[in-house]
Amino acid sequence: MKRWLPQRLAGRLLLLILLALLLGQVVPLLIVADERREQLHEAGLRHSSQRLAITYDLLTQLPESSRPQLLRALSSPQLHYRLAAEPGVSISMDQNINQRTRERLLHAFPEPRPEARFHLIYPQEDCEARWESIQSREERRRHWGCQPWLEASLRLDATQWLNLSIATPHEAQPWAWRIWSNLLISACLITAAVIFFVRQQLRPLKTLSEAARRFALGQSQPLQEQGPEDIREVIHAFNQMQEQVGRQLKERALILAALSHDLRTPLTQMRLRLELLPEGEDREKLIHSLEEMQQLTAMSLDFVRGHQAEPPRSYDLAVLLASLSDDYQDQGQAVSYQGPERFPLLGQPQLVKRLVNNLITNALHYAGSAELRLETTEGKVCLVVQDRGPGIPPEERAKVLEPFYRLEASRARHTGGTGLGLAIAHHLVQQTGGQLRLTDRLDGHSGLRVEVGWPQA
Repeated sequence: MKRWLPQRLAGRLLLLILLALLLGQVVPLLIVADERREQLHEAGLRHSSQRLAITYDLLTQLPESSRPQLLRALSSPQLHYRLAAEPGVSISMDQNINQRTRERLLHAFPEPRPEARFHLIYPQEDCEARWESIQSREERRRHWGCQPWLEASLRLDATQWLNLSIATPHEAQPWAWRIWSNLLISACLITAAVIFFVRQQLRPLKTLSEAARRFALGQSQPLQEQGPEDIREVIHAFNQMQEQVGRQLKERALILAALSHDLRTPLTQMRLRLELLPEGEDREKLIHSLEEMQQLTAMSLDFVRGHQAEPPRSYDLAVLLASLSDDYQDQGQAVSYQGPERFPLLGQPQLVKRLVNNLITNALHYAGSAELRLETTEGKVCLVVQDRGPGIPPEERAKVLEPFYRLEASRARHTGGTGLGLAIAHHLVQQTGGQLRLTDRLDGHSGLRVEVGWPQA
């Protein structure tokens, strides 16, 4: 059932309102159609009653010898008269007519009313045959449904009965084309009005959704409170959340920056004093532990700075990657770049530079080499950084993107890992509007392949 429902709020509101309005239209139309059918039936009985009363009155005023001539003049394809000594409608047939219908048929007769017997016939099979034989659409419209016949027997005098068969006026189609036209036009007008109304009311929600995505990328901007009162309350709460979270992030950055700055002096003093100690295994272990503390402090500060936004501007991604590769090669590091010479983009070059530096440093740390590639596929630009190290098991790839998470093999002290390298890269990718994916190398060699994709536009 859920897969047939619209997935967005606007679609569900439209569907709900249209269904409610449709039911609100159909139910009154059904009531009107039923009343219309009843009125048409009442009019048919009234018409038949008047013809019977007029014919009966004329016959009673004429001599018996002139009655056949009058009946021949009044007869038609839908009206047949017969004079007989016995009634054509038996008592058992007459009992099939209810009292209400009998009163409607006799209401046009003056008092005292004559003895009368009635019998309504609905020739279903004959009606269907006549319907199939009619070719004209106009004729079919006039002969819609089954036209009933009224058999009646009226006593003229002590020796003679008037037997007649009369086609009652046709009960027209209750669902006439005017009703369908009214339903169609009303549905179109209501649909247009509902679509306009829903779009107007949900426009602030769309703006809120876009602001939430920008806020996730570190671009905080207060929204104008507009729309219905409940939506304005949501926007107000979102603005308060942006302000509070932004203030907390700034406070955290200031605390870590101050902590990093304050720790730098005592750590430097400790390093100088350790350098004065005699060489030995204890001295080397203390210096290595001190270096780990300095690295952890620097990367923690780098992780916090990753939330700082940078305005987008034009830059050349290929030139940036080639320049970084050359810088690492000048330092004697095994870093290579393969891809186009020029690839202009609109984005945040400083964040991208920090991202690539982070991925290269991670690859060099665990594999001793890094290979950079720039690829374009299906409207996206993809930066690939791969190495020839041990790689990361598939079940661990989501966890290594979390802060301070390290693989079991990297927890040894000689690796010096802090658990922030890929987490920082992941945050930077999110800020630049891209996606990061960890896979194995595609060329059959062991190693980690990091793919960062951005929309090419």
